[in-house]
Formats: sequence, C-alpha cells, structure tokens
Amino acid sequence: MTEVLTKSFILSPYDTDPFGIWKQQAIFSLMQEIANEQVAGFKISRKDLVERGSVWVIARTRLRMQLYPCIGEEITVSTWAGKPDRICYPRYFTFEKRNGERLGAAVSLWMAINIKTRAFILPGELNLNFPAANLKPPLDMPKKLRLNRPTRQTVFRKPLFSDLDINMHMNNTRYAEWICDLFPPEKFRDYVLSTLQINYVAEAKWNQMLAIDVEEAPDTFIVKATDAQTGRTVFEAQGEWKKK
Repeated sequence: MTEVLTKSFILSPYDTDPFGIWKQQAIFSLMQEIANEQVAGFKISRKDLVERGSVWVIARTRLRMQLYPCIGEEITVSTWAGKPDRICYPRYFTFEKRNGERLGAAVSLWMAINIKTRAFILPGELNLNFPAANLKPPLDMPKKLRLNRPTRQTVFRKPLFSDLDINMHMNNTRYAEWICDLFPPEKFRDYVLSTLQINYVAEAKWNQMLAIDVEEAPDTFIVKATDAQTGRTVFEAQGEWKKK
C-alpha cells in the first residue's frame, strides 16, 4: 500500500443533492471509505485495532470546496496520513476533476479509544505502523469552535437506527446530513457550502435527545448540539456559504 492512495469515482444520483451537486454527506462517506481502505492496507484497520482492544474515532473534520462537481462527473480523490502529534493522527484529502483541476480538500483528525472504557489512547501508547507522507497539508487543522448566541429556536433530534455505525454511535458522515437538514432547500438552490467543519466532541448514541442550536450570520453559521438532559456538548460545526 502506497503512502498516498488515489482513486476515481463517478458521481451517482445517490451522491448528489436535489440540485444535482455533490452533497456533503456523500463527500464525508467517500472520505471514510477511501481512508478505511488505506488503513486496512497498512494493517491498522478497525479489525486490527479491535484485536488490541481499541477502535478508531474521528475527532474533527474540516472540508473546503472551491468547486462542486455534478451528477455523472468523474472525480479523483487522494488521501494520505500526516505525522501523528501527541494526541491525534491527521489525515488529508484532495478532490480533483478528471483534468486535474482542484475541487477542494479536507483534513480529519483521527484518535484511538479503548473499546471498553472509551478513554482516549495516545499515539505513543499504540505504537502503530502509520506511514506518513511527506506532503504539504492542503488545509489547516480544524480548530475549536464557539457558539456565542443562538439566533433561532432550538431543534431537538435523536439518533435513530439508520444513524448508527458498527461502533454503536452516530456515524461521522451523518452529522453532515443533520447539519444540512437545519436549512431549507432554497438555501442550497442558491448557495453552496464552501467550508464545513465538524468537531465530534462526544459520542452521539441511539435515542439520545440532542438540543441543537444555530447562530447565523449572512454568510456563516455555527451549530452546537448538546445532550438535552445533561447539557454536555456532543458536537459543534461551522459553515461558510458561497453564492452559486
């Protein structure tokens, strides 16, 4: 397995929104798919980590798109691992048209947790064979987010069966879908998300009631979801809109 994995895909109707544009949930799903393929080649897949009593989780993801492809277009996706820091394993992605024109890029921060206690395991404790490519990061690391004052009524929602993954919590790709559901279709008719960052602060579990608040400005928004009972933050997100 090479340090950089590159694959091509043709966008299907499932990958696009009602306006025929590559949708955020599909982008996050493709990132997950190609990343999992590469770590499996390095023998550090979920299955490999489970044998060590741990699993991968994603702590933060940041996506920036300059252009959005449409249904039927062929895209090329590349991914590689960066050098682990004290806490996280960074992973980078680039998206290009068939002719090599850059569409966008993303970065995600991976962490390992103990499968029983759910406590974080530092990279130095795992001693994984994690080949890092010596490439310039295409995007800055995602930072902490802060919601100051909600500008609309709180939305309440529970993760249901279709939101869950093999770790029995809400899959990281579903958060993007939940965030997009906070806005009406006409918003996506006229605008695209040039940037979307999601910070996965705590696990969202089946039937857990979440209180979701939104702070909107003309071209940006911040989302914060908390446990409706405890007030504990579950996830945060930030997005920037660009006129089509």
